Amino acid sequence: MFATLDPTVRRISTGDLTYTVTDTVGFVRHLPHQLVDAFRSTLEEVTRSDLALHVVDASAPDALDQITTVHGVLHEIGARDVPELLVLNKIDVAPAEWVDALCRVHPHAVPVSARTGAGIDHLRVELARRVRY
Repeated sequence: MFATLDPTVRRISTGDLTYTVTDTVGFVRHLPHQLVDAFRSTLEEVTRSDLALHVVDASAPDALDQITTVHGVLHEIGARDVPELLVLNKIDVAPAEWVDALCRVHPHAVPVSARTGAGIDHLRVELARRVRY
């Protein structure tokens, strides 16, 4: 039901900045409310964040629906106003037309491949730009 069950915390350094990144539970559509409630404390980590790094599987046929679902859950937990950086992962296996369509709908999204490293430098630049005070 959840793509990730246990939150993971890591420190990432980019140039002169160091970030604490928390990988929280992943979302799937039509979750029973009791499951959302069970993970509420984990999900609420997002409400205290400077930036929500929203990673989406660009190779999923329903990626747009998944984005909408996550936005709904973020709204429900009170994190609607947390700045978001949408990251489109798995561009190495996603059909190019799907990635293009996602980028048209979400022009500020950052397409990447965690497996090949494509787009990671751009992601680091965007992280530094958005988090720097």
